[in-house]
Amino acid sequence: MIMKSRFRYIVLLTLLLVGTLALVIQPPSSDNNELVILAHGLARSDTAMWLMKKRLKQSGYEVCTIDYETVGIDVIDLLSESSAQIETCLKNKKTHFVGHSLGGLVIKNYLSSSDNLQKIADLGEVVFVGTPNKGSDFADALKDHYAMSMGGEIGPALMTGPGTLGNQIGTILVPAGVIAGSKGYKVTEKYFDQPNDGLVSVASTRLTNMKDFIVLEVSHSAMRYDKQVIEQVLNYLDQGHFKH
Repeated sequence: MIMKSRFRYIVLLTLLLVGTLALVIQPPSSDNNELVILAHGLARSDTAMWLMKKRLKQSGYEVCTIDYETVGIDVIDLLSESSAQIETCLKNKKTHFVGHSLGGLVIKNYLSSSDNLQKIADLGEVVFVGTPNKGSDFADALKDHYAMSMGGEIGPALMTGPGTLGNQIGTILVPAGVIAGSKGYKVTEKYFDQPNDGLVSVASTRLTNMKDFIVLEVSHSAMRYDKQVIEQVLNYLDQGHFKH
């Protein structure tokens, strides 16, 4: 009898532990009620955002990564294609937007239209990561380089000045959170006279109607998979502000 009681105890304890562990490691339900639309940067694809997508899904968000051409095309085609893809992602749920670099500009373009805003059932938070809202000093340095002319209109559109894509798009109609990087590259530091992430200056990322702003010691390319950047994005989506 004692042996049987011990056996039953061990079985019950095992079932309890397995059940508890299953609760701990159970992935978030795919039937969640919040969506994040992710947009990638220049000369990248949707796979460039894989780690951020993974962390967002682990945190319970549904994620839709848009994938558009950025090299060898006209600006109007970029904005048209990215806007169409954003609309294929939309669902009848709270929708957040996160864009890295050029991805921030395509999001900014979409959200600068009052007609587009009406298509979103419930607009959540918007986060720009290393987005050249006022252009890139590095793009200025490459203006006479053959690669700039071969890459289509997008490269020149990222130069600074009134003609920059960020300035031409217009004002975003909703407040956003902005993350800037301050860890530059040795090979590009000569092109900047102010803090930068190697490709975009901290000053260029700023918006007039920012809801929050933070500078992290991260380089431009590393931002999309940097742990502290991703955690700040998650904090902003959940709390409406960064963790300062």
